[in-house]
Amino acid sequence: VVVEHAGDFPSPPALPPVRVEEPIVRATVVLPRDMVPVVQLLCMERRGEEENVENLDHAGDRVLLKWRIPLAEVITDFFDKLQASTHGFATFDYELEGYQDVDLVKVVVRLNGETVDALS
Repeated sequence: VVVEHAGDFPSPPALPPVRVEEPIVRATVVLPRDMVPVVQLLCMERRGEEENVENLDHAGDRVLLKWRIPLAEVITDFFDKLQASTHGFATFDYELEGYQDVDLVKVVVRLNGETVDALS
């Protein structure tokens, strides 16, 4: 089932239970070594999972990070936060990797006793 409108999403308890997937991207960040902890924290706050950390030169001054992050967390303001936290020294690229299960529940918003689908 593909949900195109919030009103189409099944209300709990759905029988049988509904399996929900969200798009996941593989994010690649290249940055100076001293900024790695800040970027790792940003990625963790965005529900990311670290895959790889790699030095790009012999001195270890530049680092390549690979993370799996939900697309919804990337398309909001991730790049702006990344640039702000690294003072513009990080580069960022991502590609769609696939989908993964996510635990979601529909929240129904009622106004004066009537359901408002646009807010649900």
